[in-house]
Amino acid sequence: MALFYVSLFQGRTDNLYLEMDNKNDVISFLETISTAKVVSIKKVVYSKKYLIGTTSGALAPSFKAHDKHLKVMVKTQNYTGLLDFRFPLKNISYELLKTNIKKYLTFNDEKIEDIINILKA
Repeated sequence: MALFYVSLFQGRTDNLYLEMDNKNDVISFLETISTAKVVSIKKVVYSKKYLIGTTSGALAPSFKAHDKHLKVMVKTQNYTGLLDFRFPLKNISYELLKTNIKKYLTFNDEKIEDIINILKA
């Protein structure tokens, strides 16, 4: 069985999902129950909602303790801006965070010179 996303047209476009073996079964089924014209049929190959084509291991949440997110105000030579980090480690030290931000990140293609503030949200 496969999941198909079908668009039908009869004065307006309606979309629906059908689980069938193949596209021919979808067309045969719809021709027997509806006067609407089948505009398109697409096989669903990726859907988080229906868990199709997703790799659950790679997208599984981490079991390490984490905060919801951190907001870090950074300063470069010409800019000041806000970086948003989702799911940071719970007990990360601000010094380690500051050191790694300055070492690895840039802001608007400029080297980050200073961390003005870190807000835990």
